[in-house]
Amino acid sequence: MDILRVFYVFMIISSALTINNNLNDLTNISVFVGILGIVSGILFFIKQYNLYYLATLWIILQIPYLIIDGTTYDFSQFFNFHVSMRFGSITLGVNAQIIFLLLLKYLILSQYLKQKIIVKPFTEKAKKIIENQILFEPENIVSSKRLSSKIDLEIENKHYSKLLFEPLKSDRIKKAGLVLIPSDSESPIKTTVSFEIEK
Repeated sequence: MDILRVFYVFMIISSALTINNNLNDLTNISVFVGILGIVSGILFFIKQYNLYYLATLWIILQIPYLIIDGTTYDFSQFFNFHVSMRFGSITLGVNAQIIFLLLLKYLILSQYLKQKIIVKPFTEKAKKIIENQILFEPENIVSSKRLSSKIDLEIENKHYSKLLFEPLKSDRIKKAGLVLIPSDSESPIKTTVSFEIEK
């Protein structure tokens, strides 16, 4: 979660500085990208995590560096560092902002934060562990794949206080890996479940 907070703070600052540097030309597309960055950052900090794709768009718009017939197309925010190659009258390149694509999994995962998620048994093992369903809200991103949540659950006279949630790719059904961690942190339960967002 901390890595996203730092990223969004950087996004807001660099976007604001870009807008400030282009006050004499507010029609510049870099200004639009800057506004997008500020809006995206504000939405994150007011916990509208389901709009994560705006941050993804902010990143993607900054990656291309093009010069076509002497006209430069570069919407990078504040700092500018690129690698490019020239082909006649056309120069193709990428900006340093391409490194932000390393955050893509974190951004995608953030859409589940503070959402009420309904987990249901998917495998035979899950049916033995979860009789019906579990409802919880992911509170934190613990890796680029997993979220965590506090939970109050008792299974076979053992109390479980933490849950790790890992959405898995599936064309037909939403599946996830689930880890239930007991209060004594010994012998966690791992299983595969199906899930949906409560509406």
